[in-house]
This record gives sequence, C-alpha cells and structure tokens, in this order.
Amino acid sequence: MNRITRSELLKTRHTFVKLALFLFPLLTIALAIFLLSGNMVQISAYNWWYVLIMPATFAIICISVIQSDQKMDYINLRLLPLQQTRLYFGKFVVTSFYLCLTNLFLFLGSLLSGFLCGRQFDWYIGLEASIILTVTYLWQIPLCFLSIEKAGTTITFVTTLLLNLVMSSQPIAASDAWLIPYAIPARLMAPLIKVNPNGIPLADNSFLNDSTVIIPGILTSLMMLCLTTWVMNWYISANER
Repeated sequence: MNRITRSELLKTRHTFVKLALFLFPLLTIALAIFLLSGNMVQISAYNWWYVLIMPATFAIICISVIQSDQKMDYINLRLLPLQQTRLYFGKFVVTSFYLCLTNLFLFLGSLLSGFLCGRQFDWYIGLEASIILTVTYLWQIPLCFLSIEKAGTTITFVTTLLLNLVMSSQPIAASDAWLIPYAIPARLMAPLIKVNPNGIPLADNSFLNDSTVIIPGILTSLMMLCLTTWVMNWYISANER
C-alpha cells in the first residue's frame, strides 16, 4: 500500500493541485484581510472557505488524483497485477491527505491573521474546525471518483461545487435539514466559529450555538463514508470481472 500511495503522489507532482493546496487558503485569508480591513478576519475566512472555496478546492483535488489515469482510459490500472480496489484506496488515501493539508494551511493562515489583525477565537477552535471540515468531507471522495469516471471532470466539478454551495446556504444548513450530508460541515461550523452560514455573526440566543450537533454530524458523515466506500468498491469489483 505504501508503494501505491507513493505512486499516486508522484502522479500529481507537477500538477496544479500542489499549488492549489496552499494557494486557495492563502487567497481566502488575503481576501478577508483586504475586504474587511483587518476586522473579523478569522471567522470570515473560515466562513468563505467552507461555503465556497473549499468545495472548489476539494473538487480540484479529486479530479487531479484521477485525471492522469482517466487520460489513459484506466488501462495502466487494469494492467497492474493488483486488485483495483487497492489502487483506488491508494487514491482515496492521497486525496484525504491533500484535503487535510489544505485545511491545515487555512488553519495556519488564520492563526497568523489572528496575531496580525486580532483573533476572534482561540487557536484550538480553528484546529478543531479544520479537522471537522476534513472529516465531514471524506465521504464525498468515493462519490467524486465514481462521478469522474461516469460523468467526466467538468460535470463532477460543477455538481460538487453547486451541491456544497446550495446545501451550505442559510435556509438549509440552519434548518432541520442540516443532517443532509452536504449540509453538515456548514452546520457544525456555526457553534465553533460563532457565525451563520450566510456570514452574519450568531446572536447569543441563536439555536445554532448548540454544539451537541457536532458528534451526530461527524457520525453521520462517517456512516456516509462507509456507504460511499462500499458502493465504490462494489462498482470497481463488478467492472473487474
């Protein structure tokens, strides 16, 4: 498995994704500093990140990991004397690593902006937020892999972006529909960074301050990860025969 993972990392060595991993978090922080003149930078950066910029970054990561094999019609994978499920698991590991890395860059950027412009929350809140964003997105990776293979990169990018954008909106993420898997990241961010999905700071008496939703949200995302992984493995195994 280590060889498979190293191979997948090498495939993306000279691609845009390596730049995107730190460029997009950096741009998010820079925009928050510039547009808000140094006020409320941390919470605004996290809000813009999970609503709009992270879904685009995530889609780019998934596409980059798959694209080199897609261009060869996956012939290079089929010729290897290994189970296809193991190869795709290697891709899942690399995609998860990149997702974790880009969220870590956002955390470090927000930590630095907190020192420069004033902080709105403690460092461990930012770290917790980045970890939760990573965990609650993992289930989408197998889904994106299947979508890229069946529908192509453009449709996958657009649908991934739109689904996350719409489901992170105030009417959905701040309602009883928040357990829709795509809406979970936005709902869990509210009690952590104390801001509505629409960017308005939470009122003290807002029900979105309730942090008891975090554990159920994470568990739901992990159950979805098991489901989408099973579907991906079933599809790959069926196409191997």
